Amino acid sequence: MIQLEETRDVGYLDFIFNHPDIRDAFADDRNSFTMLTVKKLMDTPGAHALKVTRDGQQGGWIMSVPIEGEPGWCEVHVAFLPNCRGIHAVEAAYEAITWHEERFGPLRIRMRVRADNAPALLFNEWCGLKEVGREISDKLKNGQPMKLVIFERK
Repeated sequence: MIQLEETRDVGYLDFIFNHPDIRDAFADDRNSFTMLTVKKLMDTPGAHALKVTRDGQQGGWIMSVPIEGEPGWCEVHVAFLPNCRGIHAVEAAYEAITWHEERFGPLRIRMRVRADNAPALLFNEWCGLKEVGREISDKLKNGQPMKLVIFERK
């Protein structure tokens, strides 16, 4: 059973983010996504993070951050531990969308995913997001600019 709990605990978010089964999905060559990045995202007015548990065990987190200059749009970041992936992650995502919309109204989502992260690409499709573009990041992974796929849900 999936459960969500709102959290502002940057330490918890960073702990999940730095879990060995998650870290590489976010990391670039300089490891620039740090606790300070998490704190900065959470300090954005209107940002929300949900702690995800599955069957009473830590499952990860889902974070929505309003996009400056684009009213009604949020960039969403997710980090799921191995016990909360696949259909469990999709269930958590749909519950998070419902949680957000019940409190704040319709949610338009944008996610950026590394093009080489096949599970994350599939997750976005399973959650009903549509690919709307691609971009090259200024961050490097293995010495190469990261290729990103942009997904949206309107």
